[in-house]
Amino acid sequence: MEWLVELNVALWSYILPLLGVFRFIGFKRGGSFDLSGRKRSTVWTTVYLMFTALFAHFFVSPLLHPFIEALCIANPTLPYLLVLLAFLTMWLFIRGSSDVPPL
Repeated sequence: MEWLVELNVALWSYILPLLGVFRFIGFKRGGSFDLSGRKRSTVWTTVYLMFTALFAHFFVSPLLHPFIEALCIANPTLPYLLVLLAFLTMWLFIRGSSDVPPL
């Protein structure tokens, strides 16, 4: 059960900052694009995603851990549902961000 709590904390602490990052980065075949449809540098895309991972690990994860742990202890089936919901949310982010207009 503890590994499911940690998995949920890791997933959700990375998903929540991606709400903002995926507004600035749009992925499509051939690379990433900004809001106006221009191709974005792979280096800048990597910097944005790495900054998001660091922010999630050091700031968001300690805030979410007690909340998710309390939820998972209260209901033993909830960790499995949260993991499925996290993967579904990530898939929707990726699918929604690929709707960048063609050049």
